[in-house]
Amino acid sequence: MKTKPAKPYLRQHATRNTSARSALTVRRYDISGFTLVEILTVIAIIGILSAMLLVVVNRAQEHAREVKARLETQQILLAITEYEQTYSHFPVSSAVQQSGLANVTYGGAYNNASGQSWPPTPVPANYVAGNSDIMSILLDLTNFPGGGPTANANYQKNSRQEVYLSAKMTGDASSPGVGTDLNYRDPWGNPYIISIDLNADNKCEDLFYGVPAVSSSTGATGGSGLNGLAQQPDGYYAFHGNVMVWSMGPNGPFNHSQSSFNTNALATDPANKHHILSWQ
Repeated sequence: MKTKPAKPYLRQHATRNTSARSALTVRRYDISGFTLVEILTVIAIIGILSAMLLVVVNRAQEHAREVKARLETQQILLAITEYEQTYSHFPVSSAVQQSGLANVTYGGAYNNASGQSWPPTPVPANYVAGNSDIMSILLDLTNFPGGGPTANANYQKNSRQEVYLSAKMTGDASSPGVGTDLNYRDPWGNPYIISIDLNADNKCEDLFYGVPAVSSSTGATGGSGLNGLAQQPDGYYAFHGNVMVWSMGPNGPFNHSQSSFNTNALATDPANKHHILSWQ
């Protein structure tokens, strides 16, 4: 007995089913083709690339802070210079102006990773805690935000009531900018350090950079000066000018000895060489 041939549409249906099963098999094979090792390798590569990107971003942000600090030190320097040209004296309090000091340094209290503190103890007479006196005068502020008179009370230090400095005001006493305590802080949150030559001899000595252990090439009296400073008859190193403005910068913030000023902490020391200096 002869077998009847399959109808054309049945053959086509069988072919389509076979093709569908083959495609499904291929898809299943593709999905299960990644081994655990391959997946972990991809994750590791993504992690490495992310870490590299984070390093680049952090470096860019740190560079931006350094640029900002350098700009702000120059702005402070120019503001003090302009004020002095207007009033023929520097923007300091009456007490400092009448103190008879040859030089004065304004700044904060700093501690580094090694537990060293600056300024030294006891605090020298020519060091003023904070730079708020200068800022209140340059910004023409007679009272602190929370109340109380500043060094410019009743406009006694800025009778023309001129604003010499443009600076960001903050709502606290720790953020970069001029805080509620009127201290001007750098991008890392440390008060800017400002030294002023009060006796007009055009030789400005900074409390930190004046000591030989920092600014002498040998770390002792007699060595050539670093950062353009020169030794004076009193043994300290000074800048040929009237004003020095600087920031502790990103590293440390410093390397110095509280007691002896002699720990091989030259200005070229890794913790010191990234300071932002207006005279460089």
